[in-house]
Amino acid sequence: ERLLALWQKYSVRQSQPGQTALLPKEAAQLTAALLGQLLRLHGDEPTAAKVDAERGCPSWLYVTGPGGYLPSLDLLSKLPADDAGRDPERARYRRTDASGCNISLESPSGRPGVLHVTAWVEVPKAGPLPLTIESGGVPFALYVDGQRSYHDPQPLRRRPLTAYLSAGWHALTVKVGIGSGRGQLQLAMPEVRFFDGPASAAPAVPAATAPATVQVRSLTEPPAATSP
Repeated sequence: ERLLALWQKYSVRQSQPGQTALLPKEAAQLTAALLGQLLRLHGDEPTAAKVDAERGCPSWLYVTGPGGYLPSLDLLSKLPADDAGRDPERARYRRTDASGCNISLESPSGRPGVLHVTAWVEVPKAGPLPLTIESGGVPFALYVDGQRSYHDPQPLRRRPLTAYLSAGWHALTVKVGIGSGRGQLQLAMPEVRFFDGPASAAPAVPAATAPATVQVRSLTEPPAATSP
């Protein structure tokens, strides 16, 4: 109850323009992730789903692959699914539940290569947006509208990023190396709207002429303490 009260207070503060954030972005993500797990353990899926949405979880992610044969090197190889907006096989993407910002990954054929995990997002106004990707320590690359914008060959467990995107719809594709076993991926992006329909009906996105700017986000300073 105390954790839920803290998150509700944070959410209210975030919705009020000009207010100082109650928690740093990274602390807010971890708090919401723990809260969502606890709520699901207690059988409260509706409240857990609400927390997911508030912290920037997609309801669904769209998976295809494996492509290529080399889990690390093929992150940099050009493959049709790098550009989800123009991939002729897009209608065959597997629509995968992303409760808790998380999906499990497995190569359907059992062979190594890369999997493509795509989210279509609508950005309300141009500017920097927080993006958190967790690949379980597996190398990954991020493609924005078909252009490779970030590559992490030796990732930490969680990678906080800032993506600078124009207003409108974008296709964000995380390209993840996969061996013969299982993997997992978490993706959170607050302040955007996620597409959740069938992949064949995904919004049109303009072809990018240059990679989007995506940078590692430094850990934020905690807010100054204030008296109640």
